[in-house]
Amino acid sequence: PVAAASAEGNAETPHQPPTPPPAPGTDNYEYLNEPISLEAASVIYPQWETVEDSYVTTCKVTFQKMREERENIYQYFFRTKKNFRIYLERPDNKQTFVQNWIKMYNDISEDLRGDVDMKCELHQTIDDLKDQLWDISDKKKAAAEEERWAIMHELWLEDHCSLLINNYIQLMQAELDRYQGSLGVIRDYYVVMEKKIPEEMTKEFSRVPLVEIPKSESAGSITQSPSRLERSKSNVSSHNVSDDNDEQGRKIPLIKKKNPRASAGKKESSSDSADQEHEESQIVESYQAALAIVEALKVPSIEDEAARPDAGAKTKAKGKDKKGGKKKGSKNPTPSAISPGPEPTAEDLAKQKLIDKSRLECSAALLFEEKHLNLRLATLKYRALTSIKKLKEKASEMYTLQNDWIGMRFNSEMDSINTLCKLLKDLVESEKPILPQLILQDDLFLVDMSHRMLEPPTPPKPDAAIELKKPDQFTIHQIQMLQRNLMEIAPEGFISVELLTELFSSHDGVPDMWFNLTFNQVELILSKHLVDCKYINWNHVILSAMNPFPIPSKSDLLNALQEFRHVDTKGTGRVDMAGFAQAHLWFGNNILEDANSTFYREGHLKVMLFTLFCDSNYELNYFNLLMLFCCDFVPVEGLFKALSLVTGHVIELEEQVLNRNPEQGSRPGSPTGAEADFPTTIINITKEQLLSVVRFGQLETPTLRAMMEELGSIYDGLAAEDESGLVDISQLIINPSSRDILKGVTAYHLVDYRRAVLEQAQAEGKLSDKVLV
Repeated sequence: PVAAASAEGNAETPHQPPTPPPAPGTDNYEYLNEPISLEAASVIYPQWETVEDSYVTTCKVTFQKMREERENIYQYFFRTKKNFRIYLERPDNKQTFVQNWIKMYNDISEDLRGDVDMKCELHQTIDDLKDQLWDISDKKKAAAEEERWAIMHELWLEDHCSLLINNYIQLMQAELDRYQGSLGVIRDYYVVMEKKIPEEMTKEFSRVPLVEIPKSESAGSITQSPSRLERSKSNVSSHNVSDDNDEQGRKIPLIKKKNPRASAGKKESSSDSADQEHEESQIVESYQAALAIVEALKVPSIEDEAARPDAGAKTKAKGKDKKGGKKKGSKNPTPSAISPGPEPTAEDLAKQKLIDKSRLECSAALLFEEKHLNLRLATLKYRALTSIKKLKEKASEMYTLQNDWIGMRFNSEMDSINTLCKLLKDLVESEKPILPQLILQDDLFLVDMSHRMLEPPTPPKPDAAIELKKPDQFTIHQIQMLQRNLMEIAPEGFISVELLTELFSSHDGVPDMWFNLTFNQVELILSKHLVDCKYINWNHVILSAMNPFPIPSKSDLLNALQEFRHVDTKGTGRVDMAGFAQAHLWFGNNILEDANSTFYREGHLKVMLFTLFCDSNYELNYFNLLMLFCCDFVPVEGLFKALSLVTGHVIELEEQVLNRNPEQGSRPGSPTGAEADFPTTIINITKEQLLSVVRFGQLETPTLRAMMEELGSIYDGLAAEDESGLVDISQLIINPSSRDILKGVTAYHLVDYRRAVLEQAQAEGKLSDKVLV
């Protein structure tokens, strides 16, 4: 009963078609994973790797050539427009005719200009002048149009567009080569999987014909990879292929290039359309040739190639039987007479199933490659058409722009000629002479109103006030000469006292009062600059030679530093000449002077400061300049000016405190302790600031190093007692050791040359009458 019910249920259920097996490429499909021999893998894998490497290399080289070709074309557009504009604006000789007519008119006497007949004659000559000028402009316009026509028909752009098309054809060829190589690899792989020996891969790849270009244009412009040069020519013969390039079957087939302008003449519209259609036809023909190659590669199917060897034998046997039957007159055997074949075993069925599945996968893989190839070929065709179209549009824009330039230039020249002739006729009616101020230059008509026949003489400018020489001080010119000599002798900034003495003793650029001194006396004066060695910082010599000048106070130096920092907005520590002129110093801010006024020495000194102390980049380190101006006739006072400058605060200390002995007590009535003599304001100084003040403007000598080490150790000891790690200036003065070191710093000594020379002269009893007491 159960079986009967089941049968009845099956009979009632409608028949459903069986589900088709999954196709290759779907999610549920399981690909074959049969092992292949190592020998076969060692052959197939290098083939695939060679195909891919050749494809990548060819694409890279071709892309590079395409970029270079586009750049060449764009540069050609720019260069052509620039050269055409220069050619269009070339000078002419219209001004010569204008000048000749003006000279002729001015040579006519004033009485004759008022004659009616003469006026009529002059008006006629103006009309003749206009015709001559128009003829010049017409000839220039005709020459410009011929130049434009020559540019349009020189075929340079067409040849390079063909080169660009060949690059796209090379990309198509690279896709075809990759496709053809992939076909061989896929077929060999599945044939090996069927335990069969694959056929030898053909080395003759089909080729897409390139566009033929003259050797002068194509040499070095068309890039071909070495692998492609070694392949054979295309087997697609349906195109116009050059027979000369098919020698030995190894060269690339070429399409003979046509001249689309041969029948276009000078008609721009027909010429442009012919160009466009010709370029598009070349690209489309190459695309169709590539598709024909793909179709040709599809002719031998996978079933025919993978057919069993006995299939051909059976076919031949049948053919022989048929022929034999005809000769003997035998009849075809009946189906009952044919002996049935052996029953296929399970192994034969599995093998046949493997073969069927491998052929199915192979066909699917080949179809996949074909679809991708068709998509890429269509993309390359579209891209090639778009690129050529854009280049042609740019060329059309250039030709249109050149035509517009010609029209604007011609109209401008016509307007200038008409304006000139109208003015000349008005001048003829006015009966006045014409000054040679009418200029017809290219397409412009100018009237130079600044030109006059008789210009009044310009009064000479008053002489500027000059500096009178004085026997006891250096002039501005002498200071500049001294600085140049020192820079030439010692560019590093330090000079020995012997060389400096020889320079001053040569009496070249020194005041007259120095003439009466001996060599030893000059050496004694200059030795006042020595600090712990025989070399002198000649910047101090320049500063001493500038005396007399206003000696700055501590407040003056701090105010000048603020001025420079206000000008130095970037905070580089340097200013140029303009910034230096904006800063207000303690002297020389007003340099304006009248011719009748006396020489303003301070103003000229300020102007000279920048040229004396600037570097090779014409920039001035204003902080070093202010540190140099800290020098004083009293070295200790100059030292405290420098300390005030680095700390930014005015340091006021009593002289008796600085010179007091350690055993000396406080003043009567003052608070106990040495600190009572100092102000209550705390002025901290860092170790780097202190040491920079001590070593400023000096050479590093063993004595200076020892002094700085001792002063640094004293500073460290005092800083250890304070939580901030800084030391107050007053503590350094209170400490006997540091006070003695600071008192011994003589680098800020400003030598008074005038007093020193007088002392030496008085010591010898050789006072000159020129000396000012």
